[in-house]
Amino acid sequence: GNSKTCVVACVSPVDSNFEETLNTLKYATRARNIKNTIKVNRDPGSAAVAAYGTETDAARFAHRAATPSLREPRETSLATRSRPRESTVDDRASSSAREQYL
Repeated sequence: GNSKTCVVACVSPVDSNFEETLNTLKYATRARNIKNTIKVNRDPGSAAVAAYGTETDAARFAHRAATPSLREPRETSLATRSRPRESTVDDRASSSAREQYL
């Protein structure tokens, strides 16, 4: 990426801290030589799921294009629209029951 890392190594000129100073400088050198590489984490399963999603979307689009929409009004003949609904025995019974309660 475009980030920078800074390592601060504290060293001492005193002879009693020579081992610690040497180890600090060795660590700083190793840290400076680290090179990071960019790798995209991709799960093979998620790639397959994405491919199946694309395939199902294409099939759904093809199915909708091949079949008429259910939301469009159906064509009915004039005879069906103008004919009054015939009352049934159940309709008459329910209307008489409603009259009793009113």
